[in-house]
Amino acid sequence: MGFGFHPVLATKLVHLYSACDCLHNAHQLFDRIPQRNLFLWNVLIRAYAWNGPYEVAIELYYRLLEIGLVPDNFTFPFALKACSALSAIEEGRRIHEDVIRNKWETDVFVGAALIDMYAKCSCVVNARQVFDKILERD
Repeated sequence: MGFGFHPVLATKLVHLYSACDCLHNAHQLFDRIPQRNLFLWNVLIRAYAWNGPYEVAIELYYRLLEIGLVPDNFTFPFALKACSALSAIEEGRRIHEDVIRNKWETDVFVGAALIDMYAKCSCVVNARQVFDKILERD
């Protein structure tokens, strides 16, 4: 591609491919971008969390951690959505530990994703515990 991997343009293209359900192209472009920021990672994780294969969203989440990026209040809900779709409670619990470690447990969006994941995995008590910790409820 001749656009020289301008970060904003590359991110927009990955998002465009994802929105057009061309995840293969989005992922290929993502892999060719030398400098990947958290926003770009979130774009691709979100695409897989919404469209599948959900396992790829979780794999990307762990790759993000491996390279030393710190997830934010967008990353966690996307990864947790993939766990919900797979009923992957153990993965969800590990991500919940990361949420706590990174101090996002009171965030309304992260909390909603945790509640959804626990509820869909039939862990209603855990869902209620998360709900009780959210400071600002919508």
